[in-house]
Amino acid sequence: MNGINSVNLTGSIVRNPKLINNGGLDVLLGTVGMDTVVAGRKQVDYLPFTIIGQAAVAMHARLTAGTAVSLQGVIEQREWTAEGSKKSKTQLKALRAEVILDDSARIVDSAGGQRLQEGRNVASVGGNLTDDVVVREVQVGGQPTLVADFRIGINKKFTDRKGTAKEAVTYTNVSAWGELAEQLRGLKKGDAVVVDGSVRHSSTEKNGVRYDEMKVVASSVQQIVKPSQSAAVAAPAVVAAAPAPVSAAPAAVAAAPVTALAPVAVTVEELPYDSEEDEELPF
Repeated sequence: MNGINSVNLTGSIVRNPKLINNGGLDVLLGTVGMDTVVAGRKQVDYLPFTIIGQAAVAMHARLTAGTAVSLQGVIEQREWTAEGSKKSKTQLKALRAEVILDDSARIVDSAGGQRLQEGRNVASVGGNLTDDVVVREVQVGGQPTLVADFRIGINKKFTDRKGTAKEAVTYTNVSAWGELAEQLRGLKKGDAVVVDGSVRHSSTEKNGVRYDEMKVVASSVQQIVKPSQSAAVAAPAVVAAAPAPVSAAPAAVAAAPVTALAPVAVTVEELPYDSEEDEELPF
């Protein structure tokens, strides 16, 4: 299937972003922070993002700590080789940014970072499963809870700077919890699905090395069935809708629609995007 890859965030810049130059290409590295409400519980997110090219320089002075911003972009996986080892990283690339006026309070964390008290975190990704969905039981707060972790490949078609039509694929990890996870049993490698939910980012350290993970926590999963297959499929195309809140699941992973903040836009920055421009960035 043709891939779907869309992320919409409203939050505040946590700290002043860093502008770097990588092989002659300007790159702005920043983090946006927000609180949202998921299944009646507060969810706190700090999400790193990149802005590429001339827009990185233009936005560097404008995106200071505490600035409210709306970002639209895509989740991308980068792969490169360093010191003989193959490495990969999943990141959020901003394709469009709005600096907005917002009267919502900023929350200052213990490290001095700022996040928006009423933010927005919505993601939609669609592609093909790279493996069969496996549902397992974990303990959350002393209670058994079902979780399904799976990966989808997102195909994209684009034209490079030479006018050549090309195709590429990026991979995104997805988690589904509780009743939603149960309803995903039976999905197989290659099945086409569309996932709606929110983006989560986590960092762990092992043997002095930091590992970052960015994934989508699903609120709904829809299987896309080809017309030729529809007669043979007994179940409806919608495999799982947003479930009722699962009390055993923690606030950080509870599956439910995200409460959206309506931003007041005052300045729109259009980010020129060249799909080939940052093909080899090692970050």
